Amino acid sequence: MRISLSLCLAALFTVCLTPAVAQDATRQIPDTPRNSEINAPDVLHITDRLAQTPAAREALQVFQANKQTATQKAGTTAIRQSLGDRATFRVMKNVATNPSWEEKSFTLSATSAVANIWVEDGELSLGNVSDADIVALEDALLLSTPAASVDPARGIVENNNFYFGNPPNIDGDGQLDILLYDISEGGSNNNFFVAGFVTPEDLSPTGNGNFKDILYLDTNPGISSRPITSVLATAAHEYQHLIHYNYDLFEQTFINEGLSEWAEVMNGYPSRTMSFLSDPATYNIRLLEWESGDNILLDYQRAGLFTGYLAERMSPEALGAITRNPNRGRRGYEEIINQQGLDFEELLKDYHTANLLNNGSLDPAFQYLNPTYANIGTIPTTEVDGQFATETPTTTTFIEAGAVSYLVWDNVADFVLNMDTIDPFDALRARIAVRVLLEKANGETSFEDLPLPLEETYYAGDYASLTLIVTHVKAELTSRVGLTYNAQWGTPVNGIATAVQFDNGQVASDGFFSLGSDADGAVATRFDVPDGGQSTLQEVSLSPYFVNQFNNSTVPDDAPRDLTLKVWETGSDGRPGAEIFSLAVTDPRTTGISSSALNHFSVDLTPYQDQLSNLPATIFIGYAEAGNDPNYMVVGASTYATEDRSFVVLSDGNWGALWDIQFSDSGAQEFPLQNTVVPVRALFVTTSLPVAIDDEVLADNRFELATNFPNPFQSQTTIPYTLPTASAVKLVVYNVLGQEVQTLIDQFQPAGNYSVTFQADSLPSGLYLYTLEAGSNRQTRRMTVVH
Repeated sequence: MRISLSLCLAALFTVCLTPAVAQDATRQIPDTPRNSEINAPDVLHITDRLAQTPAAREALQVFQANKQTATQKAGTTAIRQSLGDRATFRVMKNVATNPSWEEKSFTLSATSAVANIWVEDGELSLGNVSDADIVALEDALLLSTPAASVDPARGIVENNNFYFGNPPNIDGDGQLDILLYDISEGGSNNNFFVAGFVTPEDLSPTGNGNFKDILYLDTNPGISSRPITSVLATAAHEYQHLIHYNYDLFEQTFINEGLSEWAEVMNGYPSRTMSFLSDPATYNIRLLEWESGDNILLDYQRAGLFTGYLAERMSPEALGAITRNPNRGRRGYEEIINQQGLDFEELLKDYHTANLLNNGSLDPAFQYLNPTYANIGTIPTTEVDGQFATETPTTTTFIEAGAVSYLVWDNVADFVLNMDTIDPFDALRARIAVRVLLEKANGETSFEDLPLPLEETYYAGDYASLTLIVTHVKAELTSRVGLTYNAQWGTPVNGIATAVQFDNGQVASDGFFSLGSDADGAVATRFDVPDGGQSTLQEVSLSPYFVNQFNNSTVPDDAPRDLTLKVWETGSDGRPGAEIFSLAVTDPRTTGISSSALNHFSVDLTPYQDQLSNLPATIFIGYAEAGNDPNYMVVGASTYATEDRSFVVLSDGNWGALWDIQFSDSGAQEFPLQNTVVPVRALFVTTSLPVAIDDEVLADNRFELATNFPNPFQSQTTIPYTLPTASAVKLVVYNVLGQEVQTLIDQFQPAGNYSVTFQADSLPSGLYLYTLEAGSNRQTRRMTVVH
C-alpha cells in the first residue's frame, strides 16, 4: 500500500516495506536542510568601501583640515524642523555597483533634540513604512533601547553620543538626520541588500553629499517585512562610523567595524553568530586583518567578538573612548587599555582563553558575562586522545599575529612537552605566549603561563585533558611565527580505546527520513564490543537532524531539540532486545547544518560506567524520541554497503531492518535505504584482565625487558620483565656514565611475568639506563627522570 501524505513543511514520501517485513509504516521526508545565514539575503556592508573612494577620502581630509584650522562654517543651516516638514536630500543609488547621487523628497516623521527621522515620500505613499514602523523607530532611535542595553532609558542616538562621542555636527544644528528610503544596490543579484550606511561625502561643503550629519537606512523590501530590530541594529552600527569620522582621519577597519559591532550589542541587540570559531582556518587569522571578499562576514565576527571581549574587561565609557583616540591599530587599543590598568598582551591571552573555555571558574577573565555571548566556544586546532597513542612526533605549526592555536591532549599520564620557535631566537620567542590548562583525572583544574622554550616540561600524574593555548601576542605585526613541538606520555591509565564508525561522514542520496512525532520512534545500529579484556562504552557520537532545521518548517527555530540515547542488548532474532541504558540528551549544537555533511555531537558516558561495563559481545546503540513534541527528529542515513547494521521502530512498534525499507513518492519513484546505516559512533575502552601464567606457557615466550611506565617520570616508575625459564636474575640501574645507581633485583627467580618499582626521588633529572641479566640473556633500556 502506498499512502499519499501532504504537509506544508516539505515534499513527503511514504515508507514501503518489502514482504520480509509484515507491518507497513509511514514516515515523512523533510525538504532540504536550511541554514538561516545561507538562505537569507546577505547584508552588504558598504560603509567601509564607500569611505575608501577618492571622493570620500578627499571629503574627510577637508573636514579634518577645517576642524584643525577652525574654518568650518557651522550653523549656516541650523534651522530646526517641525513634524510634517518636507525637504529634498541627495541620496545614493546603485550603491554596491556604480554609486551615484540623486535627489528625493522626504517628510519629517519624528524629531527630538538629537535627531530627525525623515521618510522618503514614495515609501510613505507605497505603505512600505507604516505609522507603526515610525513609532517603533522613534522609540528606539530617540527615546529608549531594549533591556539588554547599557542604558535602556536612552535611545540609540543618545547612547552612541554618550559612549562614543559627538558626531561631526557639520551643519551646526546639533541633530543627526536619519533618512529612510529604498537604497538601490545596483546589479541583478537579489541575494543581498544594503541595510544602511554613512559616507564622508556628506562632510564636505563642496562634495556630492548634503553637508549634514546623515545616516541612511534601507526600507526595501519594506521595514514591515523584516524585523525592526534589524533596522535598529544597523542604525546603531552605522552611527558609530559617523561619530568616528569626527575623531579619526583613517581608522583601521578592524577597529572601526569592531566598535560598530559592539554598538549594536551596547544598545541591546544580539551579536552575530560567531561561526568563525568553528574552524581553525578562520580563527588563526591575523587579529587586525580585514580580508573583505568572501570572508568579510567572518571579519565582522572576529572584530565584533574581540571588541565585545574588551567590553567585558573595561567599562562602556572606556571602550567608547577608543573611538575618540586618534591612534590607529594596537596603539589605539593600548592607550585606553593601559589607562584601565590592563596589559594588551595579557588581555589578548585571556581573550583566546575565554573563547575556548567561556567559564570563569579558573579566572573571571575567562568567561563572557553578556548573555549575547553565552554560547561562545571554539574547537581545538588539534586534539589527541592519549588512549590511542603515547607520543606526538615533532610537529610544525604557524600562528598568525594576534591569533591562536589550541593544542589539546586528552587522557594522558606523566606528560612531557617540548616546544620552541622554528628559528630559536629570543625576539621570536617573545612573540609567543603559552598558557597551559590542566584538568586532572579527579576534576581538579589549574593553569599556568610559560615562556618559550619549553624543554622537557613535565606534568606528573593522570590528566583528563592538557591544553596549550598558544598566542601570538604581537598583534600589530603582519608576520606569522613558526613553532615546533613534540610530546610523550605514559601508558594510558584508563585502558586501550577503540573508536568504531560505520558512516562516511555524509548523508546518502535520498537518505533522509523522519521518526515521526510518536514517542516510541527510535533507530539503532549494531556494534561488536571489543574483546581482549573488560570493555566499557565511554562515549557515543550522534548526528540527528530536527524538523525545525528544514525549509518550510513551521516549528520555531528555538524549539527544544531533545532525544533519548539508548543502548540495547541483541535479541535472539538479531534485532534490538532488552534495554541496557537510557539517557535524556539535549542537542548542544548551535551551528547550522548542511544537506550532505553529518555534524556529530558527543555524549560523555564516563559517569555511567557501572551500567556500561561488562557488556555482551554485541549491542545496539541509537536514539529515540523524547516524548511527543512537534520538533521531531529526522535521520540522515549514510552510505555503508558492508552489511545491514541498523534498525528502525516501525508503526507497529516492532524493529524493521533499515535495508528492508524504501521510500516511494506519489509518482512511484523509489528511494531504497539498502546499503545505508544510521550514523552512530562509539568509543570503547578496554582494560586487560589478569591472566594466569605458568612455566609451560612461558616456555614458548621470549626473554623480555619491557619499557618502564610511566616514562618520563618524576619520582616513581614500574619496570616489567618476563622470564621464560627459571634463572638467576639481576636488574641494575646506571647513569649515562655507566656508574651503578641502584641494584633492584639480584636473586634466583622462577619463570613468570614480573615488575619492580624504582624510586628516583633522590636522583637528579636526566637519562638513566636499566639492564636485566638472566642466565645468558641480557637487555638494556633507557628511562628519563624529570623533576
